Amino acid sequence: MKNLKSLVAILFLTTLLAQETANAQERRVGASSGNQVLIPVGGVGLGMSGAATATLSGVEAIYWNPGAVAYSRKGELMFSSMSYLADIRVNYLAASANLGNVGTLGVAIKSLNFGQIPRTTDEDPDGLRGETWSPNYLTASLTYSRTFTDRIAAGATFKIINETILSTTAVGLAFDFGVQYTTPFNLKVAVVLKNLGNQMRYAGPDLERQIARFPGDGPQNFLRTEIIAAAGELPSSFEIGAAYDFKFDTRNMVTLAGNFRNNNFSEDEYQLGAQYSFQDLIFLRGGMNFDLSKHGENVFTNSFTLGAGINYRFGGVSIMLDYAYRSAKFFSGNQVFAIRLGF
Repeated sequence: MKNLKSLVAILFLTTLLAQETANAQERRVGASSGNQVLIPVGGVGLGMSGAATATLSGVEAIYWNPGAVAYSRKGELMFSSMSYLADIRVNYLAASANLGNVGTLGVAIKSLNFGQIPRTTDEDPDGLRGETWSPNYLTASLTYSRTFTDRIAAGATFKIINETILSTTAVGLAFDFGVQYTTPFNLKVAVVLKNLGNQMRYAGPDLERQIARFPGDGPQNFLRTEIIAAAGELPSSFEIGAAYDFKFDTRNMVTLAGNFRNNNFSEDEYQLGAQYSFQDLIFLRGGMNFDLSKHGENVFTNSFTLGAGINYRFGGVSIMLDYAYRSAKFFSGNQVFAIRLGF
């Protein structure tokens, strides 16, 4: 009964937050800001096409479901690097520490590397001066998660989103909330709310202009003005996931997982994924992401994913190496390499 009360309380709070997200959805129609938060990280979740919200645990769950971070080992460290779209590279570093009855803390930082872009200006529209620039996109997060019973875990992530283009910057603050529940018959269920936060608006010296009020070059002739950029909502979402482990014997196990994602800025998405594990040593993964609309314009709509991993153990330390591939429309597919350490 105590377990049931805890689950009901957590799900009730999550449902209220989800309802608030749904009620605000009409106000959020249009372009979204801070879309870097949508870029997935790690090899396991991506290898299962994002259907791993109910099956992932530990440090890799920081992005997918903060509630499952509670199942971290004493200490975990993770790094992943993805070749994204148009030669953009996404690097991710995360760590978690299980503090026992206190709970589990996790920190993560994700950055995008755009390379050097030729700089053009009103005076040099062809970029003949040879100047270059590179945007700076960064997301830093802090996660707290804990188990409430042997079947229920919940957590929250606070994120700072920073986007800088030359001298123009936009900053956003957002929260993720996640719950993971293991049923008595070992079906895992997850409920996750992502990217609930403020609007982002660009501002900075690059949006300032000197305008002549009348003909002439006198110092009193020019008026300093600023272009006010439009504000945009963050791409929040509400997700429900489930996963089940089919254990054939002590060495072979297959995990089947599914996930539904309600987006506030695009069509709803569905993810299906599977993972085969041999002796908890070798892993093979696959998945599919799709929506039911006839006009999905996302480059990853109806994409498929493939992945593999291998888990080494040296005494009390485990080393997990993962690879994942995701197809994309109009672009080359994404490739992710990741390494996790557990202590």
